[in-house]
Amino acid sequence: MCDGPGTEKRVPPQKGIPYLDALVRGFYSLRDLPVGRALAAGDYYLAIPLQKGQISCRELVAGEVLLAHCPKDAPSGSRCSTRPARGTQL
Repeated sequence: MCDGPGTEKRVPPQKGIPYLDALVRGFYSLRDLPVGRALAAGDYYLAIPLQKGQISCRELVAGEVLLAHCPKDAPSGSRCSTRPARGTQL
């Protein structure tokens, strides 16, 4: 992609935004994860498409702590919400 000199942010065309949004990946747990577990990279995978209410790759931060049980391979959403681990820099 050949854009300007890098001093300006590229704005995608309006017709391309829904396409780009459809490529966002959603959070799925690799195994049953209990309440209070701090997430590590080996605990989950990301897959397309993102489902309504599901945690997205944009929302994940390393070390987040689960506030609810996350069942294996289920699209994890608000019922499996997270909070940053103590001492985690945002």
